[in-house]
Amino acid sequence: KELSEVLVSQDDPFFELVDKINAYLIKEEPYLNPEFTINELAASLRVPVHHVSYCLNTLMNVKFTSLRTQLRIQYAAKLLDSGQADELSMDGIGKKSGFSTRSNFYNAFKSETGMTSSEYLEHKNELKK
Repeated sequence: KELSEVLVSQDDPFFELVDKINAYLIKEEPYLNPEFTINELAASLRVPVHHVSYCLNTLMNVKFTSLRTQLRIQYAAKLLDSGQADELSMDGIGKKSGFSTRSNFYNAFKSETGMTSSEYLEHKNELKK
């Protein structure tokens, strides 16, 4: 175990904030805004940004930018799974998922899923056959 894991117990008062962060991200989907920052997250929850940072880094063991990217890719995958690629280009899917540029979307998708968004779609279609 790492030292930080030993020091953080379930009694940590910030565990409640972890739940609030997760609930907010799931319900409001603020990560779909390309401009979404950790400061906005803190402001929305009405807590200091260093509290949010502590929760993410120490309790959830994730960097804000990584979490935001993961959520955006999950959303993009959901769009692809629901057939949105029939109506939207891959760029459109990327934009709708909160990515500001095509390359950000493509790179993030590939690093999160191990395949490009097009390969992901092909793979899904293969499974349907």
